Amino acid sequence: MVAGEVKAQFIDEASPPQNVAIAYYKISEKIPNFQQWASYTQEYGTALEESKDAVLAEETVRLERAFSFYDHTTTPVTIRTLVDVEVKEGDKQPKLSISFPKKTASYFPYSFGGEHFALIAENSDILGDIDIGPLEVEQIYKRLEQGGRAVLVLNTVPYKTNTEDTIKSGSLHMQPLLAKIGGISLYNSELETIWAWKAGWYKRVMKGKAARDNKNVIAN
Repeated sequence: MVAGEVKAQFIDEASPPQNVAIAYYKISEKIPNFQQWASYTQEYGTALEESKDAVLAEETVRLERAFSFYDHTTTPVTIRTLVDVEVKEGDKQPKLSISFPKKTASYFPYSFGGEHFALIAENSDILGDIDIGPLEVEQIYKRLEQGGRAVLVLNTVPYKTNTEDTIKSGSLHMQPLLAKIGGISLYNSELETIWAWKAGWYKRVMKGKAARDNKNVIAN
């Protein structure tokens, strides 16, 4: 893994729960209950009583279109959260350790349209034990703020579901969605990149998506 850029131009926004729900159904090759989803939207919930039927219909169509155009293979589910960062140095190769201060489960929970999903970032245990080099150690120490707190942006690409089993969390039954980790980035409060890495396959996917998006813009 190699160090990231000196300054972040922007930080990827966290993906909305809608994207997680759509990805789950796309991969499962099932059609969700769009009207049920629509009944949970803010637009429907805040609509005037005499407008509710029309708003429900509009939101149902909007969600159907979103589902139709969503490509889960090129649209990452991006997780953005605060983490604790530590560099562990010893006689052997130094390690970067990323931990979640308030996270107790092995998945990231999402709720949308009255349904609940558990996004499982495959091999996320590597975050606690990443090999780094001397130059990376120097960069991390230079930009990591006192206390070791940083913003983690985790780019994942969902690829598998299990429609037979659920993960129980209290009274909730969460539908599992397995995702591959494509990118890991750490930022401080000044939006400086503390450390970053992207998988080769993820770079190729994003490059291909950008090329197709540019082609579509030119065509239109």
